[in-house]
Amino acid sequence: MAKSHPKRMKVSSASSAHAASHQHYVEEKELLGQATKEYLKNTSGDARREDDIKIVRIPDKGPRFDCESMLSTLSNAHNRPSVIVSASTKNTLSSQRRSKASAESPYVDGPREIPIRHPQESKEEKKERRKLVKIIQAENRSRKKRLSEAFKAERIKQNNARCSSGRRQISFS
Repeated sequence: MAKSHPKRMKVSSASSAHAASHQHYVEEKELLGQATKEYLKNTSGDARREDDIKIVRIPDKGPRFDCESMLSTLSNAHNRPSVIVSASTKNTLSSQRRSKASAESPYVDGPREIPIRHPQESKEEKKERRKLVKIIQAENRSRKKRLSEAFKAERIKQNNARCSSGRRQISFS
């Protein structure tokens, strides 16, 4: 046989008020159900009209909170109202710097389309297509190399900036 624990937990007034309001809601619901059953029993099928039945919705008593939510509204740990300022730390380039940066950009306009092989192509067309594919591949390799060099230069530049400010990050890759 299980022993009951001698210490009882105290029920807070908020939870007891919630329990009482819930009990009241359940009682109202049961009374409404009984009244509806009585009405339907007392009236015959012909006498019943849609005008006689009125659907009533019982509004909620208000927002329901659990204990943690109520305590968090009373504390000031996370509830610190202040003016929200948009942090605009975006670097904006001047038009001269932007044009200079785009001229030095390692990017090419974009990938070129690789020509598709046609079933009835001649040997000369095949030779030209293969030559064009090799040219496109060489461009892609050079673009990849320029891009990796640009990233490497930027990483070195940022490391030098960190060194001057007292922070240093060394990467061994």
